[in-house]
Amino acid sequence: MKITIPLFSALYYYYKLFVYFTKHRLFILFSFVLCGGIVEGLGISTVIPLINFENRSEDSDRYSEIIYDFLEFIGFGASLSSILMLVICLFSVKAVFLIFQYIYSAKISTVLNEELKKKFCIKYVNVKYDYFMNKSIGFFNNIITTEVGTTIAGLNNFIRVIICMVYIGVYLLAAFLLNPTLTTLVVVIAIIIFISLRNVNKYILKLSYLVTQTNAELQSLTIQKLYNHKYLKATNSFAPIINKLFTKIEENRKYQFITQVVNSIPPSFIEIISVISMSLIIWYYVGYQGRKIGEIIVLLIFFWRALNKLLNFQNWWQRFCSFAGSINVVNDAYKDLDQNVEKFGTATAPTLKDKIELQNITFSYNSKKVIDNVNIIIPQGKSVGIVGPSGAGKTTLFDLLVGLFSPKSGVIKIDETRYQDIDLKGLRSNIGYVTQEPVIFNDTIANNISFWNCDNKNTECMKKIKYAAESANCSSFIEECENGYETVIGEKGVKLSGGQRQRIAIAREIFKDPKIMIFDEATSALDSESERLIQESINSMKGKYTLIIIAHRLSTILNCDLVYVLNNGRIVENGAISELYERKDSIFYQMCLKQSMTISNPVK
Repeated sequence: MKITIPLFSALYYYYKLFVYFTKHRLFILFSFVLCGGIVEGLGISTVIPLINFENRSEDSDRYSEIIYDFLEFIGFGASLSSILMLVICLFSVKAVFLIFQYIYSAKISTVLNEELKKKFCIKYVNVKYDYFMNKSIGFFNNIITTEVGTTIAGLNNFIRVIICMVYIGVYLLAAFLLNPTLTTLVVVIAIIIFISLRNVNKYILKLSYLVTQTNAELQSLTIQKLYNHKYLKATNSFAPIINKLFTKIEENRKYQFITQVVNSIPPSFIEIISVISMSLIIWYYVGYQGRKIGEIIVLLIFFWRALNKLLNFQNWWQRFCSFAGSINVVNDAYKDLDQNVEKFGTATAPTLKDKIELQNITFSYNSKKVIDNVNIIIPQGKSVGIVGPSGAGKTTLFDLLVGLFSPKSGVIKIDETRYQDIDLKGLRSNIGYVTQEPVIFNDTIANNISFWNCDNKNTECMKKIKYAAESANCSSFIEECENGYETVIGEKGVKLSGGQRQRIAIAREIFKDPKIMIFDEATSALDSESERLIQESINSMKGKYTLIIIAHRLSTILNCDLVYVLNNGRIVENGAISELYERKDSIFYQMCLKQSMTISNPVK
């Protein structure tokens, strides 16, 4: 949406937007507002028959006669006390509608806040992986932690804007029925005020976008600083990123300061205009025409209230404009995520009874070809190693195997069913994945292993957790921890060593008990002792799972049944390890020499 959007077009645009998010709830709220406004208008108008009551014998106005007749009809009679009781009743009913308005407004904002956060959490889960890769973590985090809350604040201000409009409409309609000429003059004055403040609103809208933009940049920089805290501290390298953070913080402060200053000017301006306008009306009606002020007292009440609501309208609208950037960011992200939802087939994923097969697979990042005409067969229950130098395309091959990316050409099948025909969520539920950088959560060891899938206080659950820990060779160090399995291990497992974190990650996958277990450079960053323990865990899985081991260090794949050598995106060699080692001109053999790896008993 352009910043130069006219006022009423902007009101309509955001009204449609909020109706889309809140459904019927806004209509219910505005019905309370309208009823309250009408009842208040009737209550104020009752001042007329109250003023004219003493002179009822004379030629009373039509509205007063209607009120007197109504009181006679309901049996109260037209008396001072009955008129006052009517005024009290009308304003009491208005108070009830006002309470409903506040309660329902609070319900709308709190429910929408909850709904949006939950919906964005689900959308992040369902979004395409390549879309996720092209956005910063700060962007996704900023939407839920900052922009949704700011959008709700914007909604609350927008609701107040609409409330002001409803009341202004009621007051001016009542005033117009009493004196069309004078009311028309007041409306013209109001229009002039709005036109004079149009540029102020545009400027505040522009500032809102700048505040939102700097908020997102701050989120991104802060997350990067926290994620890399250990490196930055160890190398005393905080200064550059701190300087960059301080720059963005200062920019954000400047934009917020200007917004608040600009917001404070129009209310004072409108108030003095309102006082001047009321004074001129009284002077003209009483001082110039010589009429009694009692004749226009109700009209003045309506005008004053309308101008007061006009002041509130401008105030709330400016505040709303300061949130418009966040509202549009949330709306754009909402639509963008919907347009980038990962699409699946409808068939249930097979349970892998035969094989996974990649046939003539090609994949490119933009124009750069990463995987080129690859053919791989992964038999069920076997262990398959995929090796190659850095940059050969090994991790991209994993991304294709789990369906994070779709090949540009070729077919991937599981038990003769094409990936594009199945619901990949079912396939992924049967995959265990251990990465080079272990995935660890700031929680207890037990919860890291069970991934909150069962209650650790349950005996059967704890038994399963301990079995997974033992299978991953990590039960011994867990028992040495201060609180055993209930030890909280810190952000990203900072209280554990690299090897311990990796073994916890393996235990989680064993707890999951998938059909397919994938290790992606799982030992490349570990010391020899940790590598040995993890290798023992991997070896113990042979025959229990279909193992896919992606590695640069050949020690990880020594016990694989079959090995594929990937180089420059192509499978250049494949076969049993001993067969590949026997070929002295093979890339595999050259990798063995570089890593001082000797394989005994090669095929003769």
